[in-house]
Amino acid sequence: MKTQLLNIFLVLAMLLAVPGVLRADTIDAGKDTIKEYLQALESNPNDKEVLKTVAFYYMNRDDSGNAMQYARCLLELGESTGDRDFCELYGSIIMGACLLPVDADSCFRYLESARTIAENTSNRDALLSVNNQGWRMRFNSNSVKNSPDYVK
Repeated sequence: MKTQLLNIFLVLAMLLAVPGVLRADTIDAGKDTIKEYLQALESNPNDKEVLKTVAFYYMNRDDSGNAMQYARCLLELGESTGDRDFCELYGSIIMGACLLPVDADSCFRYLESARTIAENTSNRDALLSVNNQGWRMRFNSNSVKNSPDYVK
C-alpha cells in the first residue's frame, strides 16, 4: 500500500514538475553567455559545476552531441576523483536523457546508475529527474514497442 501511494505521488510530482527539473544554472543569454562558461572550462577543465551547467545547457537545447561530451567529462572526473555523489550522478542523468531516443538499453543503464546514487545520497531533486526521464523512456513509442512487455 505504501509503495502504491509513493508511486502515485511520484507520478503526480512528475506530471507537475517542469520538464528538465535539474536545469543547473540557467543560461538565459544564449551563445554569448555559454562562451563565458566554455572559457571557464578552458582555464579549469575539472570545474564540476561548470561542466554540469554546460552539459544541461546543451541537453535543454536538444544538442545531444555536446551534452554527452560534457556528461562524459563529468563521468571521467567522477571516476578519477571518486566524486560519485555529484559528477557520476549528473553525468549519468544527462547521458541517460540524451540516449533515450536512440538507445533505450544504455539509457536505462545510465538512469539506473543515477537512481542508485540519488537514493543512496537522498538527493530528491536528482531522483525526481531520473524518474521523470524513466517515465519519458517508458512512454516513448519506440521504447515501448521494443520493450518485452509491449503487446501488439
